[in-house]
Amino acid sequence: MDEVLKKEFQNRIVSAGRKELLLIHLEMILAEVKLAEQEMTENEERFRRSIGLTMEMVKKLAESLDFSYEISHVLLRAYQQVNADLIEARCKKDSAALTRARQMMEQLREAFAGLELPADTSVVQNGETIYAGLTYGRNNQLKESVDYQKRGFQA
Repeated sequence: MDEVLKKEFQNRIVSAGRKELLLIHLEMILAEVKLAEQEMTENEERFRRSIGLTMEMVKKLAESLDFSYEISHVLLRAYQQVNADLIEARCKKDSAALTRARQMMEQLREAFAGLELPADTSVVQNGETIYAGLTYGRNNQLKESVDYQKRGFQA
């Protein structure tokens, strides 16, 4: 994942609620899978690194499941299938397996995006306020941060 995309995800995470954090996590997985698809024939080391990062992110999703809900068991099986496809793609350099993993994650992202949840406040409390679009830089909009005095631990 390139630095510009990482910074964009970081800025979105600061003001995200629980649902938005999950969607960002899924988008990060999709970005890594797309990078792996590009690097499959071009750069073996970056391909394996992208697959490894993707597998770690899918593992984090599986670890965060609450098994007191039935849907968690279904999601776990979906995450296990994605992981199996990623392993197959890495071992056999199989683009079809990588495509299956990407399609499954896209379907999960669409499903989670369609959920209607009560209004969420930001999970990150006491974070800095970021305003986008005040000025433009070479690559994209520059971000402006304010409220530095409100940062840090609160007693």
